[in-house]
Amino acid sequence: MTGPAGSLRRIDKLIQEFRRRAGMTQQQAAELAGVSLAGLRDLEQGRVAKPRVATLRRLATALALSADETDELIGLSLNTQIPGYDLWVQVLGPLSAQVAGAAVDPGSARRRMLLGLLALAPNEPVARDSLLEWLWDSEPPETAVALLQTDVSRLRRRLLPRKPDASANRLVIATQSGYQLTLGDQQLDLLAFRKLASAAAESRKQGDLVGACEQFKQAVNLWRGEPLTNLPALRVHPATVALGRERQALVLDYASTAGELGRHSEVLPFLRDVAESDPLHENIHAALMIALAGSGQQAAALSVFTDLRNRLATELGADPGHELAQAHQRVLRHDLTRSEQPATATRAHRQLPRDIADFTGRETELSVLQARAARNAEHHTATTIANIVGMAGVGKTRLAVRLAHQLLAAGKYGDQQLYVDLHGHAPQPPADPNTVLASFLHLLDVPGDQIPQDLDSRAALYRDRLHGKNALVLLDNAATA
Repeated sequence: MTGPAGSLRRIDKLIQEFRRRAGMTQQQAAELAGVSLAGLRDLEQGRVAKPRVATLRRLATALALSADETDELIGLSLNTQIPGYDLWVQVLGPLSAQVAGAAVDPGSARRRMLLGLLALAPNEPVARDSLLEWLWDSEPPETAVALLQTDVSRLRRRLLPRKPDASANRLVIATQSGYQLTLGDQQLDLLAFRKLASAAAESRKQGDLVGACEQFKQAVNLWRGEPLTNLPALRVHPATVALGRERQALVLDYASTAGELGRHSEVLPFLRDVAESDPLHENIHAALMIALAGSGQQAAALSVFTDLRNRLATELGADPGHELAQAHQRVLRHDLTRSEQPATATRAHRQLPRDIADFTGRETELSVLQARAARNAEHHTATTIANIVGMAGVGKTRLAVRLAHQLLAAGKYGDQQLYVDLHGHAPQPPADPNTVLASFLHLLDVPGDQIPQDLDSRAALYRDRLHGKNALVLLDNAATA
């Protein structure tokens, strides 16, 4: 079925199905999601004409939905099924678009920028204010909103086939706060890249290193250079910068996997590319050294070390870090087997507050939260996220601390336990995210001089340090869920 009515009837059934699968009553689901019981009942009975995306996201978190399930739920609320025609948009290199195999010019420089901005966040609403800021360099004219509407309309027409069907109308849609580009992984190189990267990681996890290498290679071959190189203004966009880090992470995983198979030479072109784009990235250069040495080019590997050591000293006044120094020693010893202890190994930290000895009540909430964690572990869900919402003083912290200690006692999340009070409802100013991440990175054994300065880089390094760890992170006293 199509249209809002068909979507709505599916949403009410989906929400009921997901809630019942989670073993929750409507009251329990509403409390965990921070929505009213009446509101949830209206959703499940199909009485809400246009469910709010924020409400659906809170429900998705409370019901422990997977990313695909969350996307389906939200996509139905916006009626944003993927347009069903031959469209191919590329952002992993110069921006380009093709319809039915023929190149399409989006039009003016501003419309090319608009397509780039929307394609950096596929299937997600991009705020109108953000679009205005980037399209007019923080100085939009009074007519900017009207001009943006015109640009969206003209861009949509440029990207349509000669004989569009009804699905084409969902290509660029207006949302409550902005606009959204709706594409599938056969229509946008970024989505194809992420799908292949996920498949490669799963193949590696299952022990299929050969299959993983093939998928890694397909993913990295989608790149034709730095993202959006023909849109210079977007090179510093946070999403563009983050894309570069995604590529680096994938190439490093590819190099590690290929190295275990003794196939060092096949990753050399990709390692050289990312090393050239980030000449001070020590882990990339360490992997390049190992691949060069594994390909019989020991002198070239040692030259990479010498050149980077000199750059670090000249530009940063720093010495090579542990990863680079270890790679240097392995090259000197001709030891190209996988090291027994990963360089990113960290000491366990257990920061949780003490359990509350006289804790009573909340058995229902505890059982629901424990069941969710157990279900995610059973289905190999990557991350369990629980938002405990309520008025100040109702015992949210006590409940969270008790749950954390019960999970630890059950043998879960033993690698790391991190805790921070965000002061969201305290007299003092709320905790600064940059400071919080720096504190966590310090606890995760990142030297102070290697902690990045910007928030996105710290967040990326934080995710990297916790990758593969059974970690529990308790963020207390947050201002919002």
